[in-house]
Amino acid sequence: MTQADYEIAIGILERATAGHPNHAPARSLLGFALVFAAHMGWIDREEGLRKGGQHAASAVTLDDRDPWGHIALGYAAFMERRTAEAIAAFRQAVAINPNSTAAHCHLSHGLAFAGEDREAIEHAQEAIRLSPLDPLMALFLGSIAVAHFTAGRYAEALHHTTEAARLRPGFQGAQRMRCACLALCGRIAEARAHLTIVRRQQPHLSLGWIRASVPYQIPELMERFLDGMRKAGLQG
Repeated sequence: MTQADYEIAIGILERATAGHPNHAPARSLLGFALVFAAHMGWIDREEGLRKGGQHAASAVTLDDRDPWGHIALGYAAFMERRTAEAIAAFRQAVAINPNSTAAHCHLSHGLAFAGEDREAIEHAQEAIRLSPLDPLMALFLGSIAVAHFTAGRYAEALHHTTEAARLRPGFQGAQRMRCACLALCGRIAEARAHLTIVRRQQPHLSLGWIRASVPYQIPELMERFLDGMRKAGLQG
């Protein structure tokens, strides 16, 4: 969940797909990795989404029973705010493998950013139940944090996003959410101090970048998050 790790992963997966173009798992994971990197701001957003979506579509064509193909396809749609299409793809991944923590996690993520807080939390909790020591636990907790945030429960969101950031300090989405939650809880000085740390990791961060790249699916939810980031001191 750091830029350096994703550069290594993308390089390996690109070599795998070049050598074995019909290997669906490599294509699905490459599609996911490119979309995630675009989401985090580590690569050009438009190019990452375009290439990631192409690899995901190829993976599903090669093997429509691979949950990761549907996860990657849903993630690309989600980042372009094609909400119904994204959530349908995530649900298909869960239907293919109800024991997939990744499928439950990303369905939770999609639902949370769409404001469906109750079901989002249920799927994140199912991912935790299935894999209580998962190395990507920060993503599960991050989904719960977003769900609480969209429901206006800022203290609960702060608790979960702080834990996610503790587990994965390089998880920039959790770090940004922590800034907004601190500000909306009235802890402005802490929010501004934390934003200073966040901007060291993501110097290009701005309100405009958030509007383009953070995938809230409903304008009101985006404006609420932007309000928190403004109170934390973010501009641009």
